[in-house]
Amino acid sequence: MTIAVILHPFGEKKPAGLARTVYETTRSIIAAAPRNEYLILLKHNHNFPPKFPGTNWRAQILSYKYLWLTTKFRRFKAELCIFFTPVLPFFFRPKRSIVVVCDLAYMHVPDRSFNAMVYHYLLRLINKWSLKRASAIVAISEFTKSEIVKFFSIPEQKIRVIPLGFNKISGNSIRAVNKAQKPYFLFTGVIKERKNVFNLVRAFNEFKRTDAKGINLVIAGQGGGAYHEKILEFVRDENLANSVIFLDHMNDQELAYLYGNAEALIFPSILEGFGMPILEAMDSGLAVITSNQGSMKEVAGDAALLIDPENIYEIASAMKEVLNTDVKRKLIEKGWKRARQFSWEQSAEKYLVLFREFF
Repeated sequence: MTIAVILHPFGEKKPAGLARTVYETTRSIIAAAPRNEYLILLKHNHNFPPKFPGTNWRAQILSYKYLWLTTKFRRFKAELCIFFTPVLPFFFRPKRSIVVVCDLAYMHVPDRSFNAMVYHYLLRLINKWSLKRASAIVAISEFTKSEIVKFFSIPEQKIRVIPLGFNKISGNSIRAVNKAQKPYFLFTGVIKERKNVFNLVRAFNEFKRTDAKGINLVIAGQGGGAYHEKILEFVRDENLANSVIFLDHMNDQELAYLYGNAEALIFPSILEGFGMPILEAMDSGLAVITSNQGSMKEVAGDAALLIDPENIYEIASAMKEVLNTDVKRKLIEKGWKRARQFSWEQSAEKYLVLFREFF
């Protein structure tokens, strides 16, 4: 069987969760089913092309800025096509197609301009059209599945839930991050509203009122824009500049150091399609505090302290609780077991079950 995989996004200088999901899912499928032939379709040429196991795959550059999925797509003869965003070619319908949906975060973002309103309206139309045309849909969590049903009225039976794996950050060589002054709580992720970083910093400010251990907060993630500026202004106004440490995007070697030396991961996001840092931290032997809603609760199970992400006092209380030796030990033990329930290999096996439904 020939399977075409649209490897997009790929080649970002600072890859976020979606890019990692796309790459690792593709890699694990190729490794799990080496008898298939794989056509890896890329939007652009890259200085560092993808590397996958085996010799049963080849990469093809589409090289078009607009309608890039449509212009050359029909030339490729594939029995199955996998798309990692809910956008199918406009003028060509693949023989069989699987659309993978990671999240629908844009459905929760208020339109702050006319251009944004038009863009989101068109994106909703394209996504709904693509999801209805797809042969099957994969959601990476039960939460994402519920969002697809709610926003696009897609029948539940058309959607398969295939959880993601995670990369074993703890298995990497370690590169020290000297700016991360111990002891510290850790947040990792892009600094934007749905990540709830402002409430995290506000909660940390409440925690510091009774903190006798001199704990810092390390925020490891790329930031910018008005939301980031609002956080920086709050840090200045509350004299937290020596306690809240901002780092940029971290590579896996730096993350290994941060996970390995933190007191706990605090991940109070409002909306996630999955929540990969939760599992990365648990696998690294780190206690986790995360949101009691959506995919975070689903991924963490009973192996984390769950908090209302809108309640800064509840987050601050969890910060205090997780420093208790017995609480931390139990969370680490549960987290280690929970992380064993997820892997890219398990994810790939579930894709193969789905493939067999087509053939």
